[in-house]
Amino acid sequence: MVANSKGDVKSIPVFYHPGNLSLFKMDSEYILSLSDSTNLALEFGNYEYTKTGNQHFKTYNIKIGKNWLKQPYIVLLIYNTDKKQYKGKLDPIPGKNYTFELDYPGGQMLRVRKK
Repeated sequence: MVANSKGDVKSIPVFYHPGNLSLFKMDSEYILSLSDSTNLALEFGNYEYTKTGNQHFKTYNIKIGKNWLKQPYIVLLIYNTDKKQYKGKLDPIPGKNYTFELDYPGGQMLRVRKK
């Protein structure tokens, strides 16, 4: 996770185990103490393999809000819009080749799908 406040960029370690994204309590408290104008982003990479066995590394950068840390859970669905199944059906984030949706106890954030 990256926090960017007035030009001061801080990298915050996040740990992922299937179904669980966690961070140290002191890092969580630090993030919650930041001003609302601070930009937060979840940055991570993912290895994908083609049918021919070639390996590709994709990097994702998802802007998040402090309120995400206050939720009991959030399901983050990421769609690679270069893939045939999503290409033309979902608009990517400007300048990226992916988009995302959220599902959390208070509701959900869905992208408009094209027919």
